[in-house]
Amino acid sequence: MRLIESDDNFGKVSSMQQIGFGFPSDEPCLHMAISPNSCLAVALASDGTARLKMMQYRSGTPAASADDPSFAATVVAFALQFAYSCTNLSNNDDILAVIQQYPALTLEHEILNEIYRVLGVNVDYSGDPQQEKLFRNPMIRGCLSMQASFGFRGAHKHQSVIAKIASTTLNLRLASLTFTFMFNNVSRPSAGSAAESDFTKPDVFQSLLGIVTWSVDLMNYIIDELYSLAELVKGHWDDKDFIAQKIQALNSPALPLVMISASRTFLKYNCRGLRGLGTTAHRTFQVHAQGDTLQSFKSLEDVIDRSPIEVHQFEKILADIEGKIKKTYSHHSGGGGISDADRARVEKEMLIGADIPDVLMPVVQHLLTTALDNLRKDIDPAALYFADHSWLGLSDDRRSDAYKREHVVDAIRKVPLRKGAKVRRCTRCCAYMEDVLPQKGSSMWMTSMQRMCFCGSLWMLVGKGDRLDVN
Repeated sequence: MRLIESDDNFGKVSSMQQIGFGFPSDEPCLHMAISPNSCLAVALASDGTARLKMMQYRSGTPAASADDPSFAATVVAFALQFAYSCTNLSNNDDILAVIQQYPALTLEHEILNEIYRVLGVNVDYSGDPQQEKLFRNPMIRGCLSMQASFGFRGAHKHQSVIAKIASTTLNLRLASLTFTFMFNNVSRPSAGSAAESDFTKPDVFQSLLGIVTWSVDLMNYIIDELYSLAELVKGHWDDKDFIAQKIQALNSPALPLVMISASRTFLKYNCRGLRGLGTTAHRTFQVHAQGDTLQSFKSLEDVIDRSPIEVHQFEKILADIEGKIKKTYSHHSGGGGISDADRARVEKEMLIGADIPDVLMPVVQHLLTTALDNLRKDIDPAALYFADHSWLGLSDDRRSDAYKREHVVDAIRKVPLRKGAKVRRCTRCCAYMEDVLPQKGSSMWMTSMQRMCFCGSLWMLVGKGDRLDVN
């Protein structure tokens, strides 16, 4: 083995050590354990104490200017190590810990951009043949998880817009996969009548209640936020900078979520899931309309029926926007259309920077004026305005802050956790889930989803003395 030393060759990057990162050599130790990506170490000192050592830049602080060669080298080194960990290891929290030592540097956007490039992740899902690949791409979850972590400032702090975009997209992915899993198991021919009988059990409907409520409330939150944004930017429909400023002021991910093809695809799949669940529930109700089954069915039906925005209305908005975006992409630049490379770049900038491009500003204007005005005629605006979305964790108002202080939501089942519950906690995003034993029937989808957090990181079991102390 040979020690990798810094060679100041920023034109060819092979590792973090090669460009100047390393562990501080302050004192000897008896033993040392290294993290998966060799970014953290726990050293056992001669007095028997364990000390955490974090990889640092040996020359103080990496360059903060993009014009400095070491800045680009730092970005590439982090991206390469992250890409390696995504394909070969199960965790990369140690890389994130090193990056977060330098909050003054504007590394996040550049690192995210490089991560997508190194892993070859194309986030343009605006074409129909591409949309199925969104569910089969294992790398996009890792990229979104890193993006969400960059904007995470603490369990009770407000996330940045880009972090909200990433975390909401990850939750949309969880909901979409849950609906897909449930319906595939119901309709799978090889399962025979057993699958049908499992789905008629009351606890199956009850286990989906949280996911359904979250999906419906998110739908209403997005439309409500779009109305708020439309009011703020009235008369400035074509002013990209003004709209971007108001998005940052609201700290709202609503407009990017419907403009970005990846999140919009998940929103469409969730709408299909809600419609399919309603159909299945009605069919089950006709055959098993008694006792607990009836009560569970009514619980789901009430969540969907009391929504100020109906599922088909939200689907209509998404279809309208998607049609306008596709038309813009195909007719831009004198009718020749925008190239695949430019379209991928545009989609990536919207995803990692909440930056709506000039080419899509006419679509934004149509959404905030014509589309929302037409929708207003068919809904009760007051019911939408007074609907409580605080539990989603996407708003920065006092009600949402109070909810975070008083409640903890199960990250997988989307239900408030009871006080004293035995829980697991994500090592990266700090999300909680109840530590429930997998069972046949209602928990089958949870067995599939709970192996890892929705962000892709690992769970740790919270000890008895650290169990939830919430209302």
